[in-house]
Amino acid sequence: MFTGIIGALGTVESITPIEGSDAAYLTLNAGDIVADLDHGGSLAVNGVCLTAIDLDRLQSGQFRAYAMGETLRRTNLGDLTPGDTVNLERCLPAGGRFDGHVVQGHVDAVGTLASVTAHEAWSTLRFTLPAELAPLLAEKGSIAVSGVSLTVTAVSEPGESPAWFEVGLIPETLKATNLGTLKVGDSVNLETDALAKYVQRLTAFAGAPQTASEKVAPRRADAASVLDSVQTAVDAIAAGRAVVVVDDEDRENEGDIIFAAEHATPELMGFMIRYTSGVVCAPMSNKRADEMKLPPMVTNNEDPKGTAYTVSCDAASGVSTGISAADRARTVQILADASSSPADITRPGHIFPLRAVDGGVAQRPGHTEAAVELSRAAGLSGVGVIAEVVHDDGSMMRFDALRAFATEHNLPMISIEDLIKYVAQNAPTGENA
Repeated sequence: MFTGIIGALGTVESITPIEGSDAAYLTLNAGDIVADLDHGGSLAVNGVCLTAIDLDRLQSGQFRAYAMGETLRRTNLGDLTPGDTVNLERCLPAGGRFDGHVVQGHVDAVGTLASVTAHEAWSTLRFTLPAELAPLLAEKGSIAVSGVSLTVTAVSEPGESPAWFEVGLIPETLKATNLGTLKVGDSVNLETDALAKYVQRLTAFAGAPQTASEKVAPRRADAASVLDSVQTAVDAIAAGRAVVVVDDEDRENEGDIIFAAEHATPELMGFMIRYTSGVVCAPMSNKRADEMKLPPMVTNNEDPKGTAYTVSCDAASGVSTGISAADRARTVQILADASSSPADITRPGHIFPLRAVDGGVAQRPGHTEAAVELSRAAGLSGVGVIAEVVHDDGSMMRFDALRAFATEHNLPMISIEDLIKYVAQNAPTGENA
C-alpha cells in the first residue's frame, strides 16, 4: 500500500520491448530511494506499483521492472521515453506515518491535462477522465494523479462531456513531483479512491443475490484474449518472477503460482504462501528426484489426478524449523542446485517434491509438468515451485478471479493448453518431463 506522498523523482533510462510479447522492461535511475529495496520489492512509478527485478545486474540507484502488456495499455508508462522524469514512492512500512490517502498502485485509467490556471500562490489543474470514472470522484475527496495524493476541488456535473475534475497545487507539490512540468494535453495516471470503488461495486450487487452458478462462472469463450503469451511467462520465469498457470475447467479448474526454484527468495516464497493454500510443492523430473533420493510418498498412488508426491523434505542446514518463507526458499534452492546431494536435505519436511511424468505436459497436462517445462524453457534447472491460488476464505480461485489476481500483481497468466502448443512448436528444452 502507498499513500501518494512522493519520496523522490527518478529518470527513465530505457524501455526495452520484449521480443514476441507486448511487455517491456523499464529501467530507471531512482537514486537513494531504492538503496535498500530487495528483489521482489515494490516501487510506485507514476502511481503504478512495479516489482523490482535484476538487482544483481544493476548499478547503485538503478531500478528495473517488468511491465506486462496490460500495464502498458492501462497506464502512460508505455509513452515514457529516456530522460523523462517519474514520481517514485516506496510502499508504506508497518508503523509508518500515514500522510496522504490509501493508494494501491493500481491505475484505473489515463487522464489528460485540460487546463492550468495560475493563481498568486497556487495553481488549479483541470483534467479530463473517462466517463465511467466520474461517479467515483467527489468534491473534497481524494484521487491519485500519477501517484500523487491530491484533494479534488471541483468536479463535472453528471452527464457532462467530457467528464473532468480539478485539483489545487501549491508550489511545493509542483516542485516535488513531475506535475509541475505537465503541459496541456499531457497524460497522467489516475487511481480513484478505493472506498468509492467498493461502494460502487456493492451498490451494483444490491438486490441481486448470486446463484451457485454465478459463483463458479465457466471460462469465457474469449479466454485466449485475456491470457498472456507463453513466451512472456518464460521470460518472467527466467527473470526470477512468478507466473500464474491455469489448467482446463474440465480438469482441476485451478490456477497455480509458479516460479523457478533457483530464483526462490524469502519475499517470493512469502508472496506464494500468502495468496495460496500454503502447501508448497517442488516439481522435478524423475531423474532429479532419484538423484536426491526422494522416493514416492506411497507405494500405491490413489490421488485422482495422479499427482506423484515424494517424501517431503527440508534443507539440512541454514534453516530453523523449515516452515518459514526463508527456510522453504532455501530448501527449494537446494533441490534445484545441480551440485546438491541427498545429504543436503532431511526427510520429512515442509516442501513437497513432485515427480513430473517423462512425457511432460503433452502426456499429463498438469501444473507439475507445466512448472518443469517452464523452467527448462527458461534455460534453468527444471525444478519449479508451485502452489494453488485461493480466495481469502480458502475457496479456490477460478479463471476470471485468477485473471484479476494476475493483473493486480503484475504476473503473466497462461494456460497449460497454450503451453502444450508452445512446447510442440519449439525446440526440445532438454530431457522430457
